[in-house]
Amino acid sequence: VVVATDAFGVGIDIPDIEQVVIFRSPRTLSSAIQRSGRAARRKSLQGFCYIYIDTSEIDEVQR
Repeated sequence: VVVATDAFGVGIDIPDIEQVVIFRSPRTLSSAIQRSGRAARRKSLQGFCYIYIDTSEIDEVQR
């Protein structure tokens, strides 16, 4: 288990990560893609990304 900020996703390549869990909606689609891209960097793995958002963020996510 690794708990990290966005800085972890920049330039870090750990191939054994299978799941990424994001709490709070990323501000941009690009950020969401960058964060979820941390999963399954090894071709033999299947990666999963779960994004948990607060009900107060739903309008922002839908835009």
